[in-house]
Amino acid sequence: MLPLHHAVTNMSPDGVSLCLEVLSKAPSAVRHQDREGRTPLHYACLSVDPYDIVDMLLREYPEGANVADINGMLPLHWAAKNEHAEAKDLVDQLMCVNLDGAKTEDKDGMLPVHYAMGNKGPSSADFVDALLTAFPEAVQHGNLKVSNTNQTINYSQSNMLNRVIETARIDHTLQTME
Repeated sequence: MLPLHHAVTNMSPDGVSLCLEVLSKAPSAVRHQDREGRTPLHYACLSVDPYDIVDMLLREYPEGANVADINGMLPLHWAAKNEHAEAKDLVDQLMCVNLDGAKTEDKDGMLPVHYAMGNKGPSSADFVDALLTAFPEAVQHGNLKVSNTNQTINYSQSNMLNRVIETARIDHTLQTME
């Protein structure tokens, strides 16, 4: 990992200025992939407060939103796992430069929405909603099936499940109208 990877991972109050300083000395660092294939953008998407740093990284290297790591995960997959972020803003930032991100499967066949559904953060339902809005067909994807009926579903998971069901009903209605 380069210093920029560490800087975005260990964000301090002056994190953006620190990252800008690193980038001024090594502009190509924004494109560097570590041994796992992750760019600084992947790491920034897991930060506690990622918005400013993600914005800066996307301005410097918008193509970074399309870079998959060795597991096929885009920064959007990593953002969907972030339990600290306000989902809508982060999804919007990444989807502005990679419209197909919500449709991209990793090597395990997982979409970003699958990771968002496993996210227990306070805005996880918003994250799922934003991803399903971007890619409503995700409800047809096999990994979205609820197969473990013994699992306890908390409030946000219940809201997510309701959103999945609602989207599936709308999709089915549209298909029957064709």
